[in-house]
Amino acid sequence: MKVLNRYEQIYRHASLRFTTTSNELARMAALNIMLKANSLMCETAVFPEVLGRLKELEDKAKKGVFVP
Repeated sequence: MKVLNRYEQIYRHASLRFTTTSNELARMAALNIMLKANSLMCETAVFPEVLGRLKELEDKAKKGVFVP
């Protein structure tokens, strides 16, 4: 959970930088950081859950009990 909180902090800081600066290069860098932080949050939080659900469905399918 600490990792997710850190990614959220990074995202918030970058979004603040994006909205408050007029320098185009800084804005592009902030967008890039936001993209990376969002991607890492997804990998950390969503993918393990999805993989766990897929594993459960595979186990049920192997047993012949498949109820979505």
